[in-house]
Amino acid sequence: MVKIDVDVERGVLAIGGEWHSEGDELLAQDGSSRRDVWGANFYPWNPSDSRVEYISLINIKPQFNNRSMEVEDEKTKEKMREIISRLLLSDDETL
Repeated sequence: MVKIDVDVERGVLAIGGEWHSEGDELLAQDGSSRRDVWGANFYPWNPSDSRVEYISLINIKPQFNNRSMEVEDEKTKEKMREIISRLLLSDDETL
């Protein structure tokens, strides 16, 4: 498992680290808004339907109507899936 932080507006991600907050900080230093950065866990060897777990402490954002560690908004999850697929998977793989 590897931790990833995805900026759903800029279409970039940070990968690795012990905590999602580390990737969140790197993306913020690179110009990302914390509003747009969401955390997930990526399991590259799992079957495609269980490779991504949309859970992280950085996802608790009550001011943006996300009150749990899991990303609750389906549109945000879909954006994350698209970015993760584009940047981390080969052409013949899916999420």
